[in-house]
Amino acid sequence: MLRRTFSRERVVAGVLLLWLCVGVGGANTSAGQTVQELIEQAEQVLRAHSSYPDALAQVIPLYRAAIERNSEKALLHRRLAWACLEFGGLVEVGHTEWYRCGQQAAERALELDETNAEAHFLYAATTGLLSEQLPFWRISPKTPFELEQHLSRALALDPKHARALNMMGMLLNEVPGPLRLFLHGEKEQAEGYLTQAVDVDPTSTRLRLLLAEYYHEAGKPRLAAEQAKMILGMTAPKEPWLWHNKHKLDAQALLRNFETE
Repeated sequence: MLRRTFSRERVVAGVLLLWLCVGVGGANTSAGQTVQELIEQAEQVLRAHSSYPDALAQVIPLYRAAIERNSEKALLHRRLAWACLEFGGLVEVGHTEWYRCGQQAAERALELDETNAEAHFLYAATTGLLSEQLPFWRISPKTPFELEQHLSRALALDPKHARALNMMGMLLNEVPGPLRLFLHGEKEQAEGYLTQAVDVDPTSTRLRLLLAEYYHEAGKPRLAAEQAKMILGMTAPKEPWLWHNKHKLDAQALLRNFETE
């Protein structure tokens, strides 16, 4: 895939905020706040803050504080897992710790409620990203199978879970031959999952970019360029900050790459 672009500010933020993975609570939370008030405060921050990384940095301690008050509420662990997954994707320094934080939260969410599709996706996503940090020879042959099982379970619970569809496609496409031993799906099915994800969530420039990169690597430049141009022309992207600061830049780089080939 094309190398992602990261600002210096986001790299620094990743270093400064690693303590959140092991810290307790947050400096801006009140001991008198209820779980529901903390959740509402976090959601308000996500809606109102113009900077996505800064918003994530603020909501993580809120979710942690809520978990301190009620560690048996699966939703809180799912929200923490999601925030750690997102933040880990925006930093280059310390992303492993963020993914591990997210994996632990997702695992706890599954212990509390195995019937939630998002929890299965979050566990698969964080586990998969953690495995990418390992050299090939240290990855267990059973890891891709475990990821496939969680994604299959997520899609059984919610057939229109766009990110689970996308990750299933990426998994089937990218797992190398020696690690495909236990997989049920085939590489030929990857494109179907990736396109279905975009059909389910058409304003997600995140998913369109991954589809564009798939087409590029599959030797389908026309289809890749179509997706890249749709990203650039998006008027109401699902994730505005990511579109403006990341996805649009990557789409432009992809199109420039075609011009030099």
